[in-house]
Order: sequence, then structure tokens, then C-alpha cells
Amino acid sequence: MTAIVPVSGRMTASPLDLHAAHGSRTERVRIDDVFVPDDSVLDVEPLADWNVVDRASASDARAHHFGVAAAILRELSDESNPRAVDVAAVWRPRLTRLRAAAYRLSDEAASRGDIAYRVAERLATRVAVGEALATISRALVITRAGRGLAADDTAQLHARNALFVLVQGQRSDIRDAQLAQLAR
Repeated sequence: MTAIVPVSGRMTASPLDLHAAHGSRTERVRIDDVFVPDDSVLDVEPLADWNVVDRASASDARAHHFGVAAAILRELSDESNPRAVDVAAVWRPRLTRLRAAAYRLSDEAASRGDIAYRVAERLATRVAVGEALATISRALVITRAGRGLAADDTAQLHARNALFVLVQGQRSDIRDAQLAQLAR
């Protein structure tokens, strides 16, 4: 159910200290025994139907994944260390292929009007993108590291962004696919 309800004492919010997305402000909201009048209900959808839509959309690699990747690759390419430049050269075409596959699969599902279309392949692509982000962000941290890494170094920001992509939108099927990949 989606509804609009007035804020009351039966609702509490507590800040979440999100290390993967440090600097954001996110709060966990708890709603206890709140009456929702019929005229405040915007939509009612069976949980099973909602789960199908959520699973399908959560299985896709999204534009922000590729935006983070592009920023990291750009910085690796601009480094003076030739090994960092090599990492960017190796990973740029891989990420280009993953981006093309992710968008093609998502577009095919949309054009067919079938949100569950090839969802296993879409999920596998998302997992591969997450692995790629972890790898290239780690490469940037390695490139910039020494005795320490300054708090304002963008390598830390990109590493947190890559971690946030892994944290955001987790579902049990996505988590299982990621862990299965890591167990290979």
C-alpha cells in the first residue's frame, strides 16, 4: 500500500550512520500502529506483484553505476603511474561492453513490456558491474596510497561510491548472486 499519512508521535526516525555513503543523511523510519483512512490511500498492490517489479528493476545495472565507473577510469587515465593508465585501458572496454549489455537487456525488457525478461542475465550483468567498480576503485586507491590517503582525495569518494552501489538496492537474490560469484 502507498499512502500519505500525517507525521505523528507514532512515527519515529533515527539517523543511520552509513559508512558506505558517508556524508549522506539517511534515517530509518519506524511506524507503529498508524491508522490510514481510505482517502489517504494512493495505491494498493499485492506484495507478490510488487516483488516481481522490484526484483526486475533491482536486477539492472543503472546509469549511476556507469557514471561512477567513468569518473574512476578518467582519474586512472590521468595518473602519472603507467600501471594506473594500463588499468584504465584494460577496464574501459570491459565496462563499455557491460554498459551496452545492461542497457540492451533493460531496453529489451521495456520494449516487450515484460519486466521479468532475461532477469537472470540482467542480474549477472549487474554483479559483473559491481565487481568491475570494486576493482577499478581499488586500483585508484592503490595508485594514490602511500603512508596514508588524504581525507579529501577523490579515490576515497569513489571507493565509497563503489561500496554504496553494492549496498544500495540489495535483495536476497542479488546478494546470493554476488556471493555466488565471489565463491567461484
